[in-house]
Amino acid sequence: MKLMTIAGTYRNGAVHLGETPPDVEEARVLVTFLPREPLPEPKMMTFGMLRVEGRPESTEEDFKLAEWHPKPEDLLDE
Repeated sequence: MKLMTIAGTYRNGAVHLGETPPDVEEARVLVTFLPREPLPEPKMMTFGMLRVEGRPESTEEDFKLAEWHPKPEDLLDE
């Protein structure tokens, strides 16, 4: 089974899912408690936002450093 995220709420000692997960009868879960305030909007990385002392703006190399190139052992079994 691949990793799946479903939003829900915790109330009175129970987790209530916002939807029923498809094709799951039983599974291990991890519950992460999020702050009540809304999460910040995702932002796109743009040239110039990573300023380094002595260098005026981001470079192509900065973007390459941020890329993820997984090895086969980093991937989840599906």
